[in-house]
Amino acid sequence: MAEYFGERGVASAAVHSGPNSAPRAQSLEKLRDGQLDVIFSVDMFNEGVDIPALDTVMMLRPTESRILWLQQFGRGLRLAEGKDHLTVVDYIGNHRTFLLKPQTLLGLDKGDREIALALEQLEKGEFELPPGCEVTYELEAVNILRALLRTPKEPEALLAWYESFRERHETRPTALEVHHAGYNPRSINKTHGSWIAFVRTMGDLTETQERALENDATRGFLTSLDTTTMTKSYKMLTLLAMLNKDQLPGALPVDALAEGFARLARRSAKLRHDVGDALENEKALRKHLEKNPINAWAGGSGTKGKKFFAYEDGVFRTKFNVAFEER
Repeated sequence: MAEYFGERGVASAAVHSGPNSAPRAQSLEKLRDGQLDVIFSVDMFNEGVDIPALDTVMMLRPTESRILWLQQFGRGLRLAEGKDHLTVVDYIGNHRTFLLKPQTLLGLDKGDREIALALEQLEKGEFELPPGCEVTYELEAVNILRALLRTPKEPEALLAWYESFRERHETRPTALEVHHAGYNPRSINKTHGSWIAFVRTMGDLTETQERALENDATRGFLTSLDTTTMTKSYKMLTLLAMLNKDQLPGALPVDALAEGFARLARRSAKLRHDVGDALENEKALRKHLEKNPINAWAGGSGTKGKKFFAYEDGVFRTKFNVAFEER
């Protein structure tokens, strides 16, 4: 490339680790002084180079490393008098490694689905960027990016996102975080049986959590919780009310359960709509709980007939227990 540019009147030098390399320090000085227009380098100036006036960076080879690409990109990001922008010419546009660029610039997790969602949000003007920043992709560039994307099946996409999240945050995502990211935690049930089993396979349970799962009843309940049918919010709100009282596992009188249930339901318009008028009448709410979530949990509905709860003498309780240190 240095020879090609030189033959066309562009003062250039090639700096690399081979015997025919131009002198590194001398080439940088010439670039600063304007004696050179271009320096071509191979893994020599990824970091530790300070030329604030540098206003153009050309990418001539693919890389699958975000860090390396950012280092190369960052050579031109220093501020300098008379420099109002940086021009980046990336020649690797027809290869899947090009997808690394939008992933890195937009701070996306791994996975083609993340890029697809980001492109859609950018087109709608809904993608959130830091104040003073904007990203504009020409239609042709968007089409090129989309042509490079592969749409994996949901479990594969979730796995890629899970691993990327864990790498970036140094902790595993919760099922709720998976849901908010646009994935369905239950999509891995066919391959792993349940979310908790998937996390266990990924090696992300603590020793305490592993010990808790050694209990067959506890493991069965958590697996059923992942797979039970919930057309309304009643069953989950019932469990949350017990959890908030530190009674899961444990027991609660139905009046205390109804009070906790109502407090949770009032936090959301959707939940208030789910429960309806019974939410404002203590007696009606108690009957509602007895008829619906309590009856379902105690009767083994949605848990393949396995009864993890019981309701006797106005007390709703679990039929399994967990050691105090494993709660």
